[in-house]
Amino acid sequence: MRRVGDAVVASAFAPGWTHPAKEAVDAVMAGIGFVVPAWYRRVKDQTEPAVNDAAALVDLARAAGFDAAVVRMLEVDTGLETPADIVAWRFGMAHLAPFIAGLPAEVLRGARARAEDAVAGTGPVVIPVLALGAS
Repeated sequence: MRRVGDAVVASAFAPGWTHPAKEAVDAVMAGIGFVVPAWYRRVKDQTEPAVNDAAALVDLARAAGFDAAVVRMLEVDTGLETPADIVAWRFGMAHLAPFIAGLPAEVLRGARARAEDAVAGTGPVVIPVLALGAS
């Protein structure tokens, strides 16, 4: 969310969006001991569903005092196309980054190689988002 003058702009993942790289990388990391943190599960199970619906976003904006609210679906081309780029993107995610930061260099190199193999052929990452503009 970001205030722009007297307006606010926010975005949320569109409902049901996923990319095969998410599951592939997370499975590689689980194989070396990664456990999904409880806070991340809460975000996925409770927070995201509360904002991944256009009507719900408009209702939230109006409840916050914004009379004019519009939601549009946008497709965001992330520019992530190569296995190395896609794995770097996933490794930088808030739920994975602390675990990855604690890995010995050799373990990390092996995990990165396995993850890159796992995402090969999954295609570029294009993320559909709901964009809210409200004033």
